[in-house]
Amino acid sequence: MTTPGRLTLWDWLRSNLRDHDTSDTLTRLETAMATAAEQLNTLSTKVDDLVSDVRAALDILRSERDNFSPDAQTAFDQLDQKVAAFDAEIGDADGSDTPATPEEPTEPGTDTFR
Repeated sequence: MTTPGRLTLWDWLRSNLRDHDTSDTLTRLETAMATAAEQLNTLSTKVDDLVSDVRAALDILRSERDNFSPDAQTAFDQLDQKVAAFDAEIGDADGSDTPATPEEPTEPGTDTFR
C-alpha cells in the first residue's frame, strides 16, 4: 500500500521513461519540421528566381519581336501562349495579381451580412 502523493518505483520509472520518449519524439518532430521548412523556403526562392528569369527573357524577346523571322515569330507566339496557359493554370495562389480592395465601411449597429 502506498501513501497518497508518493510514487512507487514503478510509477516513477514509467513516468520518466514516458516523458523521455515524448521529449525524443518531439525533438525529432521539431527537427523534421525545421528541415522541411528550410527545404520549402529554398524551393520557393528557386521558383521565384525561375519566374523572374522567364519574365525577363520574355520581355527581352518581346522587345525584339519585330526583328524576328516569320518562323521565329511563330515559335515565340507558341512559347508565349504556353507560358500564359501555365500562368492561368497556376492562378493567383498568393494574391499578388489581384489588387487589394478596401473594405467597405460599416455603420455601427448594422449587420454586416448584406
